[in-house]
Amino acid sequence: MTEGKQARAPNRRLITMLVLVLVVSIITSGCGLVNPSLKNRITRREASLREEANWLWDKWNYARVNLNPNDDICRGKRFSHDNIELSREAREDDPATARMVDDLNSAEYYINYVHDLWNGFCDTGRVDPEAMHQYLLDAYEYLNNVRLALNKPEKPPG
Repeated sequence: MTEGKQARAPNRRLITMLVLVLVVSIITSGCGLVNPSLKNRITRREASLREEANWLWDKWNYARVNLNPNDDICRGKRFSHDNIELSREAREDDPATARMVDDLNSAEYYINYVHDLWNGFCDTGRVDPEAMHQYLLDAYEYLNNVRLALNKPEKPPG
């Protein structure tokens, strides 16, 4: 029995060594994992863009049933979004993170467009509510892609 235990000992050491090498290689390569600091910035930017999209969703609901905007509803709200830029090298090293950043940029594009439509409605009383709705849905799709990548899906309000 002593020989059997001795024969298994090198196998345990080998397995332990392989597991250790695998863990170290996963940690050093990143393996598609987002840097915690960058993940926090992505999470904050997604949340701030979603806050603005939710605000605009309420404005869309108003615009689709009201022909004349009033001063209270048109009072502007300022939103600030943390801009995230990745170098080409960072994009190549972590395409999953690059995709999240691109999705946030796309969501912001649609949100800005809807914000422009809303401001136009407040200035002129004319707006295409269906356009606002569609662009908001597009923005939510990109935001939800980021939430899914961060494992936090959420549906748009309403």
